[in-house]
Amino acid sequence: MQKNFFLRMALVATFFAAFQFTLLAQPGSVPDQTTGSAELNINDLPLRSVNIPALTDVGGSIYLSTDFIPATIRLKDGGVVKNIPVRFNIYNNAVMVRKDGSEQKIDPFEEITYNVYTNSGEANTFVFRQGYPDIENHSASSVYQVVADGAKVQVLKYLSQKVEDAPTLGDYSRRELVKSQQLYIYTPDGEIKKIILGKKAMSSFPAALTAQAEEIVKVKSLNLKNESDLVVLAQELNK
Repeated sequence: MQKNFFLRMALVATFFAAFQFTLLAQPGSVPDQTTGSAELNINDLPLRSVNIPALTDVGGSIYLSTDFIPATIRLKDGGVVKNIPVRFNIYNNAVMVRKDGSEQKIDPFEEITYNVYTNSGEANTFVFRQGYPDIENHSASSVYQVVADGAKVQVLKYLSQKVEDAPTLGDYSRRELVKSQQLYIYTPDGEIKKIILGKKAMSSFPAALTAQAEEIVKVKSLNLKNESDLVVLAQELNK
């Protein structure tokens, strides 16, 4: 009798052990220790070569900042690459990185952000984006600096350069890079308009925001001939 009892107990123990093993062996029952995406790096960036002009004997720099500055890069597929040193090439309208001993441009991308710090430690944030509607000679691949951002309006700055003869004293001639810029306003409905600083600047804003914009200009005594005041207006509208 006692022998049969121990035999039955052994069979029960064997059954439960086998049942537990079956559960553990089922898909999804054990956490996958290999899940989770690896951190992206410079090798994950979409890079393209660009012809950077030599511009021999031409004064000035083609870069917004001569130094490479660590940036956060958000890609079109949602991936994010951090701490990648970049600098903006005004002449070629491209955000550049250095890889394998050469400079290449990042294209396409969603957004590139970096900070430039003043002597007092204050951070000035620079934001660059692609993907805006075509306007004038600019396409969706054109790179804009976003100087005011928000849900209602964005103020975009397109920077460009060309080589011009510089005024000199004497008989010798000198050429230098001359930087120019154009501001645009972009709204979430996909419309982009050129901004002409001054009285006409107000007409670039959406009609639905005109009354509010005029009130802000009046209360804050803004001068829309100035880019800085235009940026303040956009920031106030986005609040």
